[in-house]
Amino acid sequence: ADGTFDNTFIAPSTTGAGGVTAMVQDPVSQKIYVTGTFVDWGGDAARDSLIRLNADGTLDGTFSSGAIGSLQGTSSRVTSLALAPDGKLYVGGSFFGVNIGGTPNYNYQYLVRLNTDGTVDTSFPTTSTLMPSQVIALATLPDGRLYVASNNGNNPQQLRRLLPNATVDASFALAGNATNIATIAIQPDGKLLVGG
Repeated sequence: ADGTFDNTFIAPSTTGAGGVTAMVQDPVSQKIYVTGTFVDWGGDAARDSLIRLNADGTLDGTFSSGAIGSLQGTSSRVTSLALAPDGKLYVGGSFFGVNIGGTPNYNYQYLVRLNTDGTVDTSFPTTSTLMPSQVIALATLPDGRLYVASNNGNNPQQLRRLLPNATVDASFALAGNATNIATIAIQPDGKLLVGG
């Protein structure tokens, strides 16, 4: 990449209010997950807040936005995305619930794992006990463990590592407190970079 525009990638823009807050690409399928505060995608109001694009920028209609879309608002939104090794999608933010089968379900707060078709993976429950505050950033390890940075004040819970079954990984403990974490990234040697 030399910084010039790739004119073969042409994605439709939103026609309503809002913008993009996070993206992640599946290294296997090359498909791109896009989330933000947008209320439609290319004029399609059923595609709001979270979509999946094909590698050429066209909309992937096999992925549903329904689990997340209608629950978003000015104070409830998606801020971070991360892919699990099996292709499922972790979605973090300030939302208080998700849609399951068209019905709001408030047992999933701040963090949810979606199946590859966009439906909620109910084997990964995230109650207020597990996630006491909004998610700021996510990062996954090759073995499926998930780092979660949240807005929880000067508290060790602001940075946690979860197991694929939605329990806290007790082998990871933040040495001291951290405040105002804004981003995290995993290095090739497995160490975690934390910025804020």
